[in-house]
Amino acid sequence: MHLRHKLEAMGIGGCACTSHRCFVPNSMVDFQKGESRQMNMDYALCNTLSHNTDGLCQVLTFYDVNCQYNKHLWQRVDESLHLSLPLGMDIIPGIGLWHVHGHQDKCYVWYTSNFIPGAARIDGEIMETLWVPLNIISPSAWGMSTPQ
Repeated sequence: MHLRHKLEAMGIGGCACTSHRCFVPNSMVDFQKGESRQMNMDYALCNTLSHNTDGLCQVLTFYDVNCQYNKHLWQRVDESLHLSLPLGMDIIPGIGLWHVHGHQDKCYVWYTSNFIPGAARIDGEIMETLWVPLNIISPSAWGMSTPQ
């Protein structure tokens, strides 16, 4: 219901654990052509943060555009009938080291893991490393897509 628009998919997104290098169940989404809102990543993040997170009061998320994405995250979730985030969970946004250098200088200091207390040494680019093996097997799924 949250993703009720039927638009042409132009890419995929999802959530993965930087420690365990695995995708989180029910967190993969399509990005739709012409869709400028963050509804798909909101859906992925809400599913991720409600999957086996009992007792967690703080999470660190990395997203290429976290400087913009997190500005109104709680408002978007509060206004949705279909999304929710665990109450009391503190979401700390970060931007991966490779992507943050394409941002404004202030993003480096605010969102790089080097400056986030407790973040340790995380490059924040786990998704890019996980896509490579999927690219190898992707031809097997081509027959399942819509004809062009």
